[in-house]
Amino acid sequence: MEKAKLALVDSITDEQKNALAKVDDLLKLADTQGKTPDSVTKYNDEIAKIKDDLEKAKNAAKEIVNKKESFKSRSRDSVS
Repeated sequence: MEKAKLALVDSITDEQKNALAKVDDLLKLADTQGKTPDSVTKYNDEIAKIKDDLEKAKNAAKEIVNKKESFKSRSRDSVS
């Protein structure tokens, strides 16, 4: 599994890296201001069910971006 992750890191494009860097914005919780109390409660209940998955997704995206930057840095250092 780790080898597969590293292979993905090596092949990630700058466009993909930029998209992953925006993961916090993409996974931001909805604004519940002005919503009915019942709908806010239901929304919060559903978010609670997937909160761990959301955090894992954010962390995985950040890890991929960080590995890509680390790989680029090591590559530049080895060429120098």
